[in-house]
Amino acid sequence: MWEVFYKGEISMRKNQSKTLEERIKENIRSIQEDQSLLDQIDDRIDKRHHDRLNQIPS
Repeated sequence: MWEVFYKGEISMRKNQSKTLEERIKENIRSIQEDQSLLDQIDDRIDKRHHDRLNQIPS
C-alpha cells in the first residue's frame, strides 16, 4: 500500500506494519517539527475565532 504524507513524501509499507496509533503519533511529531505549518494552523484558528465572534449578534 502506498502512503502519501503531508509533505508529499511517498513510502511503500505493508498495511499492518504500524498501528494507527503509531502513524498518528508520527504525523503529530512531523507537524510539530514544522514551524511554518504550526503558524498556518494558529492563523486558521485565530481567523475562525474572529469570524465566529462577528457572527454573534450584539
